[in-house]
Amino acid sequence: MKIAFTIFLLLSTINISVFAQLKGKYCYGDGFNVECITFLENNRFEFYYRNCTDYGLGIGVYSLDKRNLTLQFQTDTIINTPIEFSMQKEVLNSDSNDSDSFLIVVNVLSIQNKEVLPLSSVIIKGNADKRIYGTITDLDGYGKFKVPKNLDSVTLTVESLGFETYTKSIYLNNDYQLTIYLPERLPNLINPSAKVKFKIKDIKNGEISLKRNHKKDKYLIYKQE
Repeated sequence: MKIAFTIFLLLSTINISVFAQLKGKYCYGDGFNVECITFLENNRFEFYYRNCTDYGLGIGVYSLDKRNLTLQFQTDTIINTPIEFSMQKEVLNSDSNDSDSFLIVVNVLSIQNKEVLPLSSVIIKGNADKRIYGTITDLDGYGKFKVPKNLDSVTLTVESLGFETYTKSIYLNNDYQLTIYLPERLPNLINPSAKVKFKIKDIKNGEISLKRNHKKDKYLIYKQE
């Protein structure tokens, strides 16, 4: 009995020792949500998350107490955000039109890499009567629709998931082809006073099983990249 108990203590000590040597980047994803923790030297960490509506970054110091992992977020300059904010740009091409409506053709792209942005929402709202017209861009980033000529002054709004919203007042006096370049949305910076606690179930084969310190949460597998 004493021998078995001694072996158990030795195994527990080995596990705790391994836990204290976390290194590298571990990520969990389920198709809708992604969460990554990068363990650095001197118990530093970088944290990243992305979901259907936004994403964020955080940094700080982590601590290990047996099978408990605590992330204490801090303000620091260790992370250089790779996303640069750029102002929106537009190119307008007008053509004459003798009908009772104007044709609006919109091409939506990322200003960072000039890639097309499909499924972007393009809305034109009349400033006087508040009528709304719009469309969704196709796989090539294009959308087109017609608006009556009597709208005159309107507000154009373009939205795409993960990008800043473009809004501009324009005066309609011709058909318009608009090329709108949207900047990527800047990440949310996690509150430097935030503290996130996890339970560690196991570490093996480049995987960590973690769950938040809530009874209803289940263990999730973070895989090393």
